[in-house]
Amino acid sequence: MEKRCLMLAARCLAAYGTGAAGQKVGVSQVNWGDEDQQSLKYGFENTGKALGVEVVKEITDMSPEKTVRAAENLIAAGAEALICAPADVASWNAVYNLCDEAGIYLLNDGSAQEIRPKSAPFIGTDSYAAGKKAAEYASKWIGENYPGGVTVAHLTLPLFTDCV
Repeated sequence: MEKRCLMLAARCLAAYGTGAAGQKVGVSQVNWGDEDQQSLKYGFENTGKALGVEVVKEITDMSPEKTVRAAENLIAAGAEALICAPADVASWNAVYNLCDEAGIYLLNDGSAQEIRPKSAPFIGTDSYAAGKKAAEYASKWIGENYPGGVTVAHLTLPLFTDCV
């Protein structure tokens, strides 16, 4: 996924006529603390090197305030495209407005948002479709392996926790 994010950011820069090599892409993520997030971090860094794009990074800890502050910092650092995992809808809207004012492209690496100019509203996994496939697989597997049935728990998470 991180390679796709940076490739898309590079294409956005190229579409603006600036090319990708030598440009900066800002990456705002939840954290780098676990194995998945470390994979993202190294993927962004390695793909950036391969593309000749400097990657500048910020951590938000899923805080709306830190999400907006990270975007401000990345824009101030000269990012010409921004990849953001937003904390919530309000912080996404604030970051979009900052990017719009700065004239830079915004890519959403979190829960899907509305379609707007100069932004990719969702570039991550489709959590709903993935959950549906997992449920279909689990249902079939349970039917084949437990003909008498089993008790299934339904886990409901708050909004914007698709990166848990």
